[in-house]
Amino acid sequence: MMNMDIDLNKIEQRVYNENIKDGFMEILLGALLVLIGLMIWSQKGVCFIALLPILFGNPLINRLKERYTYPRIGYMRPRPGDGKKVGLGILKYVLVVIMSLAALSYLFLKEESIYESIYRLIPLYMALILSGAFTYVHSKSRNNITYLYIGVAMISGILMTVFHPGPYRTCSLQYMTLMGLFFTIVGTVIFIRFIRRYPVASGENANGQ
Repeated sequence: MMNMDIDLNKIEQRVYNENIKDGFMEILLGALLVLIGLMIWSQKGVCFIALLPILFGNPLINRLKERYTYPRIGYMRPRPGDGKKVGLGILKYVLVVIMSLAALSYLFLKEESIYESIYRLIPLYMALILSGAFTYVHSKSRNNITYLYIGVAMISGILMTVFHPGPYRTCSLQYMTLMGLFFTIVGTVIFIRFIRRYPVASGENANGQ
């Protein structure tokens, strides 16, 4: 029974890796970060940030995968997870991050206005959110590239928060743009390697027909 559980875990990790090795996760994350940065900087549409992944994330990824991924490696459906449990875990993590940063702001940033404190801490907040997300991805895939993503997000977030001379709204935009470009470039490199390594089988068109 234990060996069977180990085999199932390895199979699940392989399926999860197959579903994220085309680079689309990184490309869309990069575009989303740049868009969020522009929304925060312009102070327009900020309340809709949380809805962006829900409205555009899965439908767009599915269309891209149907066009480029499935014709090359086939389709493997991951085992359904406990969405309610995962969602609750994400909510708890976000709340802990917000409360921790609020305490940090109260203890060390008393001389700044509340808006300056918020903008100053946005890079660190996003770094922690990205680190939490990629920690989850690593737990599902055991893909070591997630360590690189966590390291880049945290180091740049801390440096931007501590050493940026201001104004801090510009700092937020710069961090989002920097991380967005990083993930877009990495995702594009992964995608190019993917389509070269897995050409569409002869006799099939780009839609797998």
